[in-house]
Amino acid sequence: MLTLVGGAVMLFGIVRGVLPLIRTYQQALERPLDESASGPDLKSDMLTGVVVGACGVPVFLVGTVMMKAAFVRRLRRLGGRS
Repeated sequence: MLTLVGGAVMLFGIVRGVLPLIRTYQQALERPLDESASGPDLKSDMLTGVVVGACGVPVFLVGTVMMKAAFVRRLRRLGGRS
């Protein structure tokens, strides 16, 4: 469960970080001579996405370790019954 939550938070952070960049490129293609497309807003929006995604990494790692530990315990339990 923690793996899914961490993965979802990381995915949300990636999308949130990449969308401002995509928006900037779309504006540059629509209006090539307009210089207001980039700037500090782009950097702060992308950094916010990176921070949100980074918050999901520890949760994802803890969930992965817990899932692997449960899998090993289950294998040992099944191996001991043979």
